[in-house]
Amino acid sequence: MQNFYKKHISKAIEATPIANLDGTHIDYLVDSILAKANKSYSYNATSAKALGVMKKICNRAVKYGQLSHSVLELFSPREVGYKDIPKSRAFTKPEIKQLIQALQNQPECERVNVIAVCLLLVLGKRKIELIKSVWKDICFNEREWLVEKTKTGADIVIPFSPLVKGWLEELKELSMGESHLFPKRQETAKAKHISESTLNGFLERALSELKIEVHDLRRTTRTTLRALDIPVDVAESYINHKQKAYRYNFYHRLPERKRACKKLSKLIKKYLTNKDG
Repeated sequence: MQNFYKKHISKAIEATPIANLDGTHIDYLVDSILAKANKSYSYNATSAKALGVMKKICNRAVKYGQLSHSVLELFSPREVGYKDIPKSRAFTKPEIKQLIQALQNQPECERVNVIAVCLLLVLGKRKIELIKSVWKDICFNEREWLVEKTKTGADIVIPFSPLVKGWLEELKELSMGESHLFPKRQETAKAKHISESTLNGFLERALSELKIEVHDLRRTTRTTLRALDIPVDVAESYINHKQKAYRYNFYHRLPERKRACKKLSKLIKKYLTNKDG
């Protein structure tokens, strides 16, 4: 949140004491963010998030007696044109082909980002779990990947195909001995891995015509597995959707998930050039 505040909020409100904030400051903040809009991105969601951040700050000030009331209570995301539309997009097979081709047309300097997107698409992992991954959790011989402390609260072993193994081997070379698959790119960064916004920025920058979001990849994985006749419970286990009955069994349906990964990889490989396939 600190980085978001510095990037989108601090310049707009400058050094205005929180007790002096009024509606004109908030209007200016929203307008300054919306002014960044271009053909590929409206910034409505960003302005809505800025309102949310400021609302938390002001509520905290009220809680500790620095304010008697919060001016943010008079503002809502809808006022900046934001609509919370259910996110249910999943790519069709022709769209997956288009995505793969677009990825392969990226310059070599984007190679790490390209591999990250491919891994998300084939493995159905959550973005944060991917970017925090470390090499010690990957067994190349067994083609298994241990993901610890997942969103569901449990560890899980993720099998991967020869196609994924090839991407990981390339990624290991590119990481140049770092402990993380995706090491930080700025020396001043506190985290040892890339920022959570890195892949979002890549998709927005390089694949703007497809209007794709990171979580669309995970939805696409799930939908494509079903299109490949993978049973529902296996598909759910594959992308590690929470299943209470198997919370502490991180080898749950491992053989079936291996076959599912092989089947999905075969489909993706059809769309790849020799470089990746």
